[in-house]
Amino acid sequence: MGISPISVTKFAGSALSAGAVSYGVKTTQRQTPSTVNLMRFFKKGLHNYEQIEGILCQLPEEEKFLGALPSMWRKLFKPSELPQKTLEIHNIFYDFAKNFQSAKGHWAEETPAIKKLAKTLEVFFKSKIEANYIDEGMFGSVIRIEGAKEDLALKVFHEVPEMIEPSSVGIYKRHGQTIELQNAIALTHGLKPSQRARFYMGRITSLGENGGYMLSEFVKSGKKSFSLLPEYTPREDFIYSRFVYGDRLKFGNILDGKLLDFGDISYKFPNKEQADIAKKIFPLICKGDTKKLIDIKKQYKDNPDFEAVVKNSSSTIVRHLSYPFNLISFMKSKGAKEVLSSLTALGVEFPELKTYKQFKPEQILFLKSVGIIKE
Repeated sequence: MGISPISVTKFAGSALSAGAVSYGVKTTQRQTPSTVNLMRFFKKGLHNYEQIEGILCQLPEEEKFLGALPSMWRKLFKPSELPQKTLEIHNIFYDFAKNFQSAKGHWAEETPAIKKLAKTLEVFFKSKIEANYIDEGMFGSVIRIEGAKEDLALKVFHEVPEMIEPSSVGIYKRHGQTIELQNAIALTHGLKPSQRARFYMGRITSLGENGGYMLSEFVKSGKKSFSLLPEYTPREDFIYSRFVYGDRLKFGNILDGKLLDFGDISYKFPNKEQADIAKKIFPLICKGDTKKLIDIKKQYKDNPDFEAVVKNSSSTIVRHLSYPFNLISFMKSKGAKEVLSSLTALGVEFPELKTYKQFKPEQILFLKSVGIIKE
């Protein structure tokens, strides 16, 4: 969040989805739309853009509305009314998203549309509703909706440019209207409530299709003001999680420990065996418990899953330290010495650091103390 949409150059927009459609035909031969419950499919875990698009391109429009009303909104209606009322709310947000996406100019020019949305919701709920613009990023804008005992974030995805740079295609497949809504559903059911904003409802759309949005919990900071991003600490890379959050360091994407933005998320380890190994060794890496790590390494001798976890998990630190000017700040980081000692015990190679002539005397002493440089 917080930056303007990217500039684009001439490139055929149809290329964005050309590969996805052909892949989708193969996907739906195994799992046709008539057998797909999209919410259930998304709850099971993360899927890539091609898998999702292969289903979406054959789904009827009404089946792209997903989720349910927030709990306090649900209580305003009789159970028998909920299906119809939910559809009506979907259509209110869908109409707003289409109009908001196509609006040109500075966001302030779109304020009347936001005010109109608040008025429409007030009439619908017969309750005071406030709607206020919060921020915009590369892939969407966020409007805060308060009222009827709910505090919510409505994310409206930006219109995808008809012409984009070839190098940007992959970015749009990892973020935005198709993948973020899928990720929000999966992580609402895959993480604890304290770890993520809750997804409620939305409309999933293919890239280039207008009307994509999602409604989720609005997370307020418990602090008096926003703080700058914390300094890098080596232990961050060894706190166990099933997921990799590609955008976690962007300001505002994680607030008070809760994930707010669901773009660019993937599995950290490709299979259960590697995930189980990581869950076992990561706490030991953080503590610097080299004795137990050496014992575990012996248990997993010649196990490719063990080697993959160690290699993939340590690559960030090895790359980070390959630049000499990073080493001083790293030396001062909490847990740095423990983590490097642990990785050395596991046999991780630091070839760049071993050519230590480029480092200062205090850096050389530090590298010797953690076993990277031998006497």
